[in-house]
Amino acid sequence: MISDINQGKLEFLKFFWNNTQDNMFIATLDECNNFFIEDINPSQAKNFGLEMHQLKNKTIKDLFGEEIANKFEEKYYKCLSENIPVIVDEKVEISGTIRYWNTIVIPMQDKETGIQRVFGIAREITEIINTKNELENLNKKLEETVTIRTKELEDANKELLKLALIDHLTGLQNRRYFYEHANKFLTLAKRLKTPVSLIYIDLDYFKQINDSYGHACGDQVLKKFASILKQMNRESDIVSRFGGEEFVLLLNSTSTQNARKIAKRIQETIKNHNFIFEENKIINLHIIHY
Repeated sequence: MISDINQGKLEFLKFFWNNTQDNMFIATLDECNNFFIEDINPSQAKNFGLEMHQLKNKTIKDLFGEEIANKFEEKYYKCLSENIPVIVDEKVEISGTIRYWNTIVIPMQDKETGIQRVFGIAREITEIINTKNELENLNKKLEETVTIRTKELEDANKELLKLALIDHLTGLQNRRYFYEHANKFLTLAKRLKTPVSLIYIDLDYFKQINDSYGHACGDQVLKKFASILKQMNRESDIVSRFGGEEFVLLLNSTSTQNARKIAKRIQETIKNHNFIFEENKIINLHIIHY
């Protein structure tokens, strides 16, 4: 006789079996070592899109194919051989859609008949997994965006720093660049015991050009003069526009004697160069002191 308590448990299990949205099944191990579905609850049948009578007595391999069935049955064998519950997350494709379940499998050993069964309860976690995957993808995209933005910011800062050290009109290094790098320049020369020379250039009567032809003309003259200076000096030298029409050259590995020759060559080049403005104005520059 079944006690009232046990009867209540059976009634509860029956109600739970028929009304829960979790999948519930009983799989039995046959003589060929294949598991077949002995019984399933309505939720399980609904998830497969089949009637219960279409699923009962079907082997796991019939339902899922051998590859997926082998993964399921591996857990069922473990459950029976070790006589312990097994909890596992499972991924199944149903009607072309990937779905996920958290499944617990409990051994059911019938000592009298020797029949081995497993009782399974599977709760669908597809929404949780999909949400997790979406968050991971969003985080990945966010990290990629942050990396790109960080790189852009670093590049922008480098460009700003470069612009802060370059004279915007002539493209030469500016006074700030000269002060920041001259000390390093001289320290290296001292350590290598190589001579360093400085040439200071002032374009004489430059104000008259601005007064006579306008500042646009004066700017063009400064640009051309700066271009000539860059062409006549090495990349290892510092060529700076110090301000207005003043320029400073810091020459690496250059003695005083050679510096005088360089200054004279610059002076002669500028003296013989015609600075043309608006195709018909010819302007001559002079460097008297250097």
